Amino acid sequence: MRWTAIAVAMLLAGCTRAPEIANSWVGRHVDELVMAWGPPQGSHVFADLRRVISYGHQSQVSGFNPYAPYQTALYECRALFTVDQQGIIVASEVAGNIGGCNGLVRGKPEFR
Repeated sequence: MRWTAIAVAMLLAGCTRAPEIANSWVGRHVDELVMAWGPPQGSHVFADLRRVISYGHQSQVSGFNPYAPYQTALYECRALFTVDQQGIIVASEVAGNIGGCNGLVRGKPEFR
């Protein structure tokens, strides 16, 4: 039981870093983010030339559990960055579950 509580605490702590890591890029040029995180998975340009770029993570884990015969968990997370006309990131938003957000930011640097 003690190990379960420790594991849950570690997972929760890991997820709280995703918004912090994404927000660390606010005020930076989008090219710096793309160089660090790689090409975005999606983007949209608005009529006023602002744009939103997105990064996402999705994975599925299946297995047996002592309390249920078989379970499948879907982990997903998406980070959206709003970029102004000059290419500066002006906002970030992260939405998803613990496993997905941990997967999204794993290996991705924050701006320092």
